[in-house]
Formats: sequence, structure tokens, C-alpha cells
Amino acid sequence: MERIPFVSLVGSEGSGKTTQAKILAERLNLPYICTGDMIRDAAKNDPSELGQACRDMFERHNYLPGPLLLKIVENRLKREDTKNGVVFDGGFRTQEETENLANTL
Repeated sequence: MERIPFVSLVGSEGSGKTTQAKILAERLNLPYICTGDMIRDAAKNDPSELGQACRDMFERHNYLPGPLLLKIVENRLKREDTKNGVVFDGGFRTQEETENLANTL
């Protein structure tokens, strides 16, 4: 069975995640995906309950619950451009999110 690369860079703000993720994505010829961008897009364009949860998150200045973040990731991974792998910039902040990521993949 072929292994598909899934890379997620995590770290504090200003640690270089975005810079390194973009370089890595380019070198591996994989899509660069920023979890923050996905959440902002859902807040702006998704009329569903998931989009509303993102809007509420921004209004309250807190984090999106892990299961909802994973739902956004799952939706993004269904797109054709991720079939050969992906490089994520940020995202998986908690043990729950990290442990449940395998099920999402």
C-alpha cells in the first residue's frame, strides 16, 4: 500500500510554520493548506452550522472545538488536489485533535 504524505507543522506564532510549510509544499509538489484560512473561509462562505460555529468562534475570540476543526479538515481532504498528500500549516492544538486525526485521514 502506497503511503501518502500528510505533513502538519505546529508551533507558536512567529515560529516559522508558514515559511517552512510553504517551502516544504513546493519541494514536495503538494498543496499548502493553512488551517486558519480554512476556518476563515468557512466563517465567510459556509451558511451551514459549521460556518456558524466558525463565525461564533471569531466573535468570541476563542478556538474552534476539536471535532469541528477535524470536520473542516475532512471536508478539505475530500478535494481532488489532496489525493497525493498535503502540507498543513497549523491546526492540531490538542491531544484530542491529534489522536482523532488518524480517523479523519
